Amino acid sequence: VVFVGRVEQEGFDGVPQRSSRPEPDAQSGSVRPALVRGSLVALRASLDEVDFGVVLLDADLHATFVNRAFRRLWRLAEDTTDCRPAFVDLMRHGQGASKGDVSSETFVDQVNATVARVHSGDSTPVEIRLPDGEVLRFQCFALPCGGRMLNYTRVTDMVRRSDELQVLRNAIDNVEQGIVLIDEALVVQFVNKKARE
Repeated sequence: VVFVGRVEQEGFDGVPQRSSRPEPDAQSGSVRPALVRGSLVALRASLDEVDFGVVLLDADLHATFVNRAFRRLWRLAEDTTDCRPAFVDLMRHGQGASKGDVSSETFVDQVNATVARVHSGDSTPVEIRLPDGEVLRFQCFALPCGGRMLNYTRVTDMVRRSDELQVLRNAIDNVEQGIVLIDEALVVQFVNKKARE
């Protein structure tokens, strides 16, 4: 996500002030803390508007920021994330709030695997199937400070299409006729079981 534009910061009187470039501190020559704070506020506000879930964890894997999309996905109340909960507690809360078609044992296994993946910093994308039928693509990014950035994107429609194609492939694999599918360049795309035999 790239954010371009001016950052509004509040002056001591509470009136927004515009700055087009960082103003150095008179004593140290570094960027003023107020400008950095204003940039972080703008970034957090922007992340609250995106439609994918974002969670920032500190080095102890406690949540320092949870955006609105994540709270909707896991049915978390606004104040759930105010006390910097541990990531495992967020997942357990989501587990308790999510009920549906996926067996609870399967979902518990997915939650445990996700927590282990976050601990290890594994950045391989994985799919999480929620009990209500939604499918999320989850990815964890290890940060230089020891924390983690977590990304949750809805991929339900893509996964459903893939599941439907798999059912079709399985059906074609079990018919009596040999079937070979080739593309316009005459490259073989699929060979069913009978044709292989």
